[in-house]
Amino acid sequence: MSYEDGKEIHYFYDRFGNPTTVQGDIFRKVYEKDVYGRNTKLIFLNREGESVPNQFGYVSYEWFHQLDGSIIEERKNKKGEIGPLRGLFGLLRTRMIFGENGYFTTLQNVDDKGNIINTENGQAILRYFYDAQGRFSRWEVYDEKGEKAIGPSHTAGEQNSFYHYDLNDINFFDINGNPALHWSGVEKWHFVIDQYGNRTALEFYTHEGSLMNGNNGYATVSYDWSEDGRFLNAYKFFDRDGKKTSHKLTGVHHVLYKRDQDNLIIEVKFLDTQGNLAEKLNSGIAQEKWLYNEEKALIEKQYLDAKGQKVEIDF
Repeated sequence: MSYEDGKEIHYFYDRFGNPTTVQGDIFRKVYEKDVYGRNTKLIFLNREGESVPNQFGYVSYEWFHQLDGSIIEERKNKKGEIGPLRGLFGLLRTRMIFGENGYFTTLQNVDDKGNIINTENGQAILRYFYDAQGRFSRWEVYDEKGEKAIGPSHTAGEQNSFYHYDLNDINFFDINGNPALHWSGVEKWHFVIDQYGNRTALEFYTHEGSLMNGNNGYATVSYDWSEDGRFLNAYKFFDRDGKKTSHKLTGVHHVLYKRDQDNLIIEVKFLDTQGNLAEKLNSGIAQEKWLYNEEKALIEKQYLDAKGQKVEIDF
């Protein structure tokens, strides 16, 4: 980070010390600050110093600090339009309210005058709760009148539970507190964690404890890590019966990473349940080649189909 004229600039480097990009083509993040040192705006720049969007399609974030300590946030795309918090979350202009110890407690959808208003989906307020250790444990959805509502994830909220320091389960509930189907098509997520804190599996369950297939046709994603826990080698999809299956959106069962002696990814393969190369349904890519320079900095990714022919991708 560096500081100049009311700005805080963030730069990024890989583990070999090479300057690199993050979240797409972002080479620098520039925060603008007010006279009190508070962030008021964030923009993203590429290597050439040109404005670029982040992974959510926004080129800037703006923050307006209120006298009561709350902050109103606006996220804007290249056209200057305010966009939703993320994905299906229809909250556009949002007010953030903080509680004891600076914890974020409430998110409100507001108009240009600061009035709480419903989104098109009928929610206006998200409330956040923490356990005795300060871990985020629960969130709930309300409409502009303060009545419980169904939120963008198709639930009225989520309850987290932990095993030691790690998130262990997420249970989804409706406005009456009963189990509900999350947008993923299941009632509960369970994470399996290894001794390094890596997630070795994500499992989908009913509230009664039976494995269930989600909307994309799988009940379990298993992850294979290196022996020292530092590098992901592969992940695979399985159905509720433990049988090999493919992700419905991509048609891929097994994603395999090949690494060199420095554990840099040099090849990614997408495989079907028979172990053959599978062209992803949403892109036609069956394999990737990652190329590096002498300083071990990534300089190019090549996208290939199952026959080894290049696939042109416009990200």
